[in-house]
Amino acid sequence: GTERAATEELLRGLGFRGAAAAYPRFARLVDPSTRLGRVLSHVFPIVAPALALAPDPDAALVRFERVAWGLRQDDLMADRLASDPRMVDRLVRAVGWSSWLADAFATSPHEVAWLGAQREEPERTARLGLVLTLADYAGAGRTVPDLGRDLSAVADTAIREALTDAAPGIPFAVIGLGKLGGQELNAASDLDVVFVYEGEGPKAFEEAR
Repeated sequence: GTERAATEELLRGLGFRGAAAAYPRFARLVDPSTRLGRVLSHVFPIVAPALALAPDPDAALVRFERVAWGLRQDDLMADRLASDPRMVDRLVRAVGWSSWLADAFATSPHEVAWLGAQREEPERTARLGLVLTLADYAGAGRTVPDLGRDLSAVADTAIREALTDAAPGIPFAVIGLGKLGGQELNAASDLDVVFVYEGEGPKAFEEAR
C-alpha cells in the first residue's frame, strides 16, 4: 500500500538498489511477534542508515538478516541490544562491512555480546580483539594507522596465547618483524616473526621446535 511505497522510496534514497526486495527483509527484522523484532523496530533509525553506509547496502541487509535469525532465539541478547545503542551500531556496521564477522555472528550468536565490551578490556582474547577492531574500524573515527596498531595488538595477543598454550620449558621469545614489528598490519598481512630460544644441544632444540 501507500506505507510500503513510501518506505521503498526511503530505502532507495538511502542507497538500497533493490528496495522492493529490501522492504520484506526489513519487515521480517522488525516482526513484532518476537522480542528482537520489537527491539529492532525501536532502533530502526540506527539500523537502516548504518546498513546504507556499507559498501553494498543490499548485501549488508542480507547478512544482517542472517545474524538476526540466530539472535531471535535469545531474549537476553535482545534486551542487551535494547539497552545499548552503541552495541547496536557496532553490530550493524560490523555486519555491513565484514562478511567474516557476519559469518561469525551467524554461527555463534553469543559472540555478539562482545560488541558491548570496552576496547581496553584487559583480559580480552585475540578473537575478541579482532571482533572489536573490525567492528570499530567499520564505524566512524578509525584511521588506517589506527587499524595497523589495533591489528598488531590482536596479533600480539594471538602469539601470547599460543606461547602460553605451548608452555615451553626453556627461555623462549617471539620477535615481531616487518609490519608486525612496526605495528602496521593490514587485512592482507601475515605475521613475520622469529622464534628465539636459549639452550644447547638437541634436547633444547627439540623443545624449542
